[in-house]
Amino acid sequence: MLAAAVLSLFLAALISLHISLYRSRKLYTHIPSFPIPLSWKWAGGHLDLIWDRRRQLGDHRIADFSLILDWIRKDLETSTMVIFVANRIMIYTVNLPLTARVMSDHKTFLKVSAREANIAYVNGERMFGDRGILLEPGTEIWYHKRKMMDPAFQKKFLKCLMGDINRITNKLCDYLEQKFEEGKILDIYNVMNKTALEVVCTCGFSLNDDFIMLEESELNTAVNDLLSIIPVSLRHRYTFWMPWSFRKEKKRLKDANGLLRGTVREILAARIKSNSDNPDCTSNDILDHIIRGNMFSDNVSIEDILDDFAVFLVAGMETTAITMSCLVWLLLKHPDISQKVIAEVNEVYGDKEELDYDFTRISTS
Repeated sequence: MLAAAVLSLFLAALISLHISLYRSRKLYTHIPSFPIPLSWKWAGGHLDLIWDRRRQLGDHRIADFSLILDWIRKDLETSTMVIFVANRIMIYTVNLPLTARVMSDHKTFLKVSAREANIAYVNGERMFGDRGILLEPGTEIWYHKRKMMDPAFQKKFLKCLMGDINRITNKLCDYLEQKFEEGKILDIYNVMNKTALEVVCTCGFSLNDDFIMLEESELNTAVNDLLSIIPVSLRHRYTFWMPWSFRKEKKRLKDANGLLRGTVREILAARIKSNSDNPDCTSNDILDHIIRGNMFSDNVSIEDILDDFAVFLVAGMETTAITMSCLVWLLLKHPDISQKVIAEVNEVYGDKEELDYDFTRISTS
């Protein structure tokens, strides 16, 4: 009897798993994908296909995963595809406009839940919450928040930022010249990280601080710690929560998250009070749009607004730093292209110390 009961439970769990996988995969039938043969391996999705490509490459390192995906995509003759690996769903694309659409169209490209993403809370620490713009599914609440933030990315607003951007650019040039005269070797990613933090804080949140000139910044360190430890918690999600594992990382995570959310909380409280006292003198920056995007409901708490603030601070800093670092690396790697870029900038802008927003005179080819 016991054996029969165990077998029945196992079969029920197996059937439930397959039904769940079928329903979730059916939502993505509008995106090109390799067919998955009906067999006992069906639950694994495209695992067999991925391992087969790895064997053909003669290497099993995870570092080759992007190469494998691109190989599969070319076989499909498409710019975008969906890959199923067990209960995970990955959309892979080389189409940049589509990448932007993935970030805004959650009816076509569905988000996983906050629980599945494992970044709403990490080891009991609230990171990006389960109701913020990052993890809120494609509901009317999400679209309302997104719509409220649109003005912060329009040309009219960006033109107003050129003064701050010019000032930060000049400061960066002065810093690089100073280090060059001192004969010091620079970690370009670290420099661009500090520059990106100053750009995001100044232009997005009107938080003026001298991050570039500071050798060490607590806020910069906190953001870097979060970005390095959160992936560790995701890779080891089955063991990271155990009390005896990753103790140093957990302490750094707690300290960094406490500093980040504490700093953000102070800025947010000051801005809400300022907007309340002087409703006609709002800054109209990203922070103001985050506040307005969350004020449509009495159920939204300060912590919910903090989630969106933290997302823009962390994501804006990291993406900007990586983009600028890659640009510098590519220009150094290709000096002929670098000389052409310098010549064109000099031809267009001459001796102007400050740039305007009109980039139409710069070649895009």
